[in-house]
Amino acid sequence: MQSFKIENFVRENPGLSPPRFQPLSDSEASALAERLLTRAGRPKGTPSEVIRWLSEQATPLGGLNLNENEVALHELFRRAGIKPGPVVYVEWGPLRDVDRFETDELCRYFYDVWYPSADDVEIFDDTTAWLIFVRHYGGVEVWQAPLISGHIRDGSKAGV
Repeated sequence: MQSFKIENFVRENPGLSPPRFQPLSDSEASALAERLLTRAGRPKGTPSEVIRWLSEQATPLGGLNLNENEVALHELFRRAGIKPGPVVYVEWGPLRDVDRFETDELCRYFYDVWYPSADDVEIFDDTTAWLIFVRHYGGVEVWQAPLISGHIRDGSKAGV
């Protein structure tokens, strides 16, 4: 998360602590990207091309524009049929610039983290079974991994 967003938060919310997050190191971001690529079936291309390919495979959450209506992140998860783990990641740059947030923390401060008309971000958790694309124009798309070797998207065994 860019430092100016933290500065803006502190200025606009005197006495409150800004959202807590942990930037991933290059090696942590690379390892997470590798897991995501494996889960996605190893699409080819540059990181930007891979993210664009995943976005093209994603399903828009119809009738939703976050520039027009502030919808809570918990509600986005619910509408997408996603139950995130306790930790989620926000990706700022294709497969390289990633911050780790506690899910509840990101939900509480989402509109202090994502700046409409400026940020295209991807949100996902440790399962790498889904991505929520939040676009600068307010659109939201959801990519979900296909079934892999009899396992459902959350990593549990199908039919169990």
